[in-house]
Amino acid sequence: MVATARGGREWFTLEHRRLAVDDDNFLVVNEGRPHAAVIRSDTEVQSFKIFFRAGLVDEVLGALVLPVDRLLEADEPSVRAGIEFSEGLRSHDRLVSPVLAYICHQALGGCDDAAWFDEQLSYLLERLLLGHRQIMRRIQAMPCARPGTRREIHRRVVLAIDYIESCYEHSIDLETLARVACLSKFHFLRAFRSLHGMTPQDYLQRKRAYVAKRLLTTTTLPTAEVALRVGYSSPTSLRKQVRQWIGAAPADIRSRANEPNPIASPLRHRLSAILASE
Repeated sequence: MVATARGGREWFTLEHRRLAVDDDNFLVVNEGRPHAAVIRSDTEVQSFKIFFRAGLVDEVLGALVLPVDRLLEADEPSVRAGIEFSEGLRSHDRLVSPVLAYICHQALGGCDDAAWFDEQLSYLLERLLLGHRQIMRRIQAMPCARPGTRREIHRRVVLAIDYIESCYEHSIDLETLARVACLSKFHFLRAFRSLHGMTPQDYLQRKRAYVAKRLLTTTTLPTAEVALRVGYSSPTSLRKQVRQWIGAAPADIRSRANEPNPIASPLRHRLSAILASE
């Protein structure tokens, strides 16, 4: 399953942890994994989930790994790899998110063409598999001797990412995140930087800056209130971090948000920021 939300938070319970899906991320859950979801909000929250039919992962993976010169050897590629995706929250990206946003847009627009959805879901799953391969490469590049150790450390770092994405408005320090990941502070910091190319605090400040931008864009809350809601200690911290991660001052962001733009949406703003930064 892939889940996304817009306009607020949808809380998921996965095993014994609670995760918040919002405008900045999407959730990946493996087939058959028990989970529950709930929305508690004073404003409208748009929730969108995609469930893949049984066997589709193997079909798409088979098409990806089968050489072109062998396409006529069988009617259907036969692959039974039992892929287990890395479960948890992922920041919107250039690989999966544009396809996910397009399917969501068409579904909400009333599209009911089953053949079209089957085609697009196969394409989305292909992107998820390519993303899975990128994650596996990062795991393999970690400075650990045993493959099982690398995978377990990655799983624990994912727990910390989920915590940041879900609890960014609270005070979060390195010791807290290391405890969530069940690692020492030194090993957690080293593993996090190896996997994400930034420190945990940088990841946290970037997350807060994106949420702050969204609040500045979609609400009339005073800057001081926005700062408190996303976890900044003061409006000065808000201005500094938003300028660093978004590249614009809060006043400029709010000014541009008031300009007419009928097709704008929080997810579009988030994806535009990604495309502009790469």
